[in-house]
Amino acid sequence: GFQKCKTNPNKRAAGVKSLENVRMLSLDLLQIDVEGLDYEVMQALDFDKLRPKLVSFENVVLARNGEYLETMGYLSKKDYFVKHLSENSLAIDLRWFSGIGFCNN
Repeated sequence: GFQKCKTNPNKRAAGVKSLENVRMLSLDLLQIDVEGLDYEVMQALDFDKLRPKLVSFENVVLARNGEYLETMGYLSKKDYFVKHLSENSLAIDLRWFSGIGFCNN
């Protein structure tokens, strides 16, 4: 079912369908484009159950709302490296990246 996002006077409410019931063995790329609710979507994702190799998200509204550094910190704690790419950012799963031989561990 759909759940209503928390209300914020600066953001519009949106229906969010949970990924909990989606059965996937792996997820290569998660593209998040939800006009400023990107951080909330990431917080709702259970990275232990569904761990995308790459997460692409918009950073412009996050930066404007002062949430970009918080988002980077959150992803860093989940073992992701975040690369700023103009209006978007790309988070790379370091566990996967080191497993394919690109990191020296």
